[in-house]
Amino acid sequence: MEIRTITFSDIKNVHHLIDEAFGQIDEAELVAKLRHDDDVIVELVAVMKGVIVGHIMLSKMCSPIRSLGLAPVSVSPTHQGKGIGSALIVTAIAQAKQSQWESIFVLGDLNYYSKFGFKENTAKPYSSPYAGPHFGAIELIKGSLQKEGVAAYAKAFSYLS
Repeated sequence: MEIRTITFSDIKNVHHLIDEAFGQIDEAELVAKLRHDDDVIVELVAVMKGVIVGHIMLSKMCSPIRSLGLAPVSVSPTHQGKGIGSALIVTAIAQAKQSQWESIFVLGDLNYYSKFGFKENTAKPYSSPYAGPHFGAIELIKGSLQKEGVAAYAKAFSYLS
């Protein structure tokens, strides 16, 4: 499996993959809006035998520190459970850290995301409409999330139903 940065020629296949992975169009439309608004910082695909089987995006957030939002992570239903999502998350976190981002927030199953270091307690100092048991964060720079503030996702997230 190869993990690489998305290319323009991948966009149509990624859109289809996201639709297939989530069984609806909301997440694919979110990705398109984030691209349109130029809020994408990291966007990667996982490729097996020339076929895109996974996708991940990190987008800019508005917070007191340099923060990113992880969403969505998509893996083709026929390839789920094979570590593709995990490999994408690990690679995206490494790229964000290398680029000096201070934190990443996620909205999802923290039983899953905790294995990458995301914790609800780490996100607690930040108010967000998503705050609660499914809202977590990871510090990429130690001590960066000690401040309080607002963790606001990019504008495109406001269109999600």
